[in-house]
Amino acid sequence: MGMKLSEQFQRFAKYECENSSKLYEVLSYQIAEDAELLDIVTTIPTGQPKPNLLFAIVHYLLFEKDESLKNYYPTFSDHLLPAEEAFLPFKQFVLKHEQSLNELFQTKLVQTNEVRRCAYLYPMLAEILKNINNH
Repeated sequence: MGMKLSEQFQRFAKYECENSSKLYEVLSYQIAEDAELLDIVTTIPTGQPKPNLLFAIVHYLLFEKDESLKNYYPTFSDHLLPAEEAFLPFKQFVLKHEQSLNELFQTKLVQTNEVRRCAYLYPMLAEILKNINNH
């Protein structure tokens, strides 16, 4: 489990975060090497994308916490600290709030399938296309 989980974070860093989120890229590569954090992530239910859910729930919890970790997130700070220095505050935050994280892991879901989220639009778009083709 550990190796596969580690690879999930490495893939997430490379394919989801590179040139998109320096913070999550840096954190993902470091989480991939951290047995303590990987162990916490194992409590995320099967079928959920573990990196996505971990980052989403940490971000969610930061809204109600006064933590130094906020200084690395564009959502909370206009004067960001370097992403390369975020791992220790991130790990400390996760360890400090492990119980809240575990509870939220069981109740929150990540929906990453944009196609399915737009499925309700399909009948309307098909109707529009049919009308265009008939004119």
